[in-house]
Amino acid sequence: DINLGTEAYRTSITIAASTNTVTSTATFAAGNGTGAITEAGIFNYGTYAASPASGQFMLCRTTFPAVNKAAGDSIAITWVVTVS
Repeated sequence: DINLGTEAYRTSITIAASTNTVTSTATFAAGNGTGAITEAGIFNYGTYAASPASGQFMLCRTTFPAVNKAAGDSIAITWVVTVS
């Protein structure tokens, strides 16, 4: 995969690193990305493209049962990647 199947919204992430882990957190404020959220991903580029340019990759992707985000809700998605 190079893109999410049903992208609702894209935002920047906060990154923190320790000995062998990288923690990435994305926060979607009220009014952003409303509807049924069923997947999340981390990309090394910020602009949506149906066919990303060379060197642009989806680094992580996960799917999950629908989380219904209403206009007044906010949501945070946190990834912890362990490197060994």
